[in-house]
Amino acid sequence: MKKHKAHRSVLPMLAVAGLGAVAALVAFAQSSRRSGVVAARSAVQAQDVVQVSPAVAPNPQPKPLAYYVAGVRPDLFTASDAEPPKPKPVAQKPAPAPAPQVVDPFVDYAYDGTVQMGGQTMALIENVKTKEGQYLRPGDPFMGGTIDTITERTVSIRIGSRIQTLNKTDNFTLTPLDKSAPYLTQTAQPTPQMPMAPGQAAPPTMAPDQGQLFPGMDQLPPRVQERIRQRWQNMTPEERQRAQTRFLNRQFERGQRRGFPGFGFGG
Repeated sequence: MKKHKAHRSVLPMLAVAGLGAVAALVAFAQSSRRSGVVAARSAVQAQDVVQVSPAVAPNPQPKPLAYYVAGVRPDLFTASDAEPPKPKPVAQKPAPAPAPQVVDPFVDYAYDGTVQMGGQTMALIENVKTKEGQYLRPGDPFMGGTIDTITERTVSIRIGSRIQTLNKTDNFTLTPLDKSAPYLTQTAQPTPQMPMAPGQAAPPTMAPDQGQLFPGMDQLPPRVQERIRQRWQNMTPEERQRAQTRFLNRQFERGQRRGFPGFGFGG
């Protein structure tokens, strides 16, 4: 009985001891596992630190001083030269004024020919624009000057101290009025005589030996011719020249005119 009781009291102790041993083994196994995990993590972290940390280059040898001062300007601490003054702008000279254009006052006039009147040569000068002409002799005023000389080819006009020349045109044919005027080629019609009162003297007639004062004068009535001659005899030489010039100018400008305007007969 005693042996049997002793056997029963040992079994619980063995069971407790076995449980303790099992618990110790489990605890040891877990502790070993945790240590391995921690060691593995430490190894990985150490590897990462080694990979991340840069490589440290060895300390290079310093270069000589000349290397560093070679690029330094020698005048770094000296004052720079003052900039030269800018040149003053040159004033542009105004362009010279164009020379005044000399206007020829005779550009519209042409020397068309000559005519003999009272033994003196007169020049026919025509305005080519207005077709108006006038007969001029030496000494007559014209366009601010004076007729100087008249030749077959030129007319000289004196203006102050200079001479202006008009050349004779080649496209104008001057025919004498007393030879080829149309009204001179017509047959003269007899002039009707006015009835005379009883006892009235006959009108004076022109002497046959007296020449014509103007071309076509013989076509006028005898009494008109006589009155012209009377006035002609009472005129001075200057008045006679003006009358002849006036008659020739009217003949040129208006063609055949009735009467002699230089003497007050007709237009």
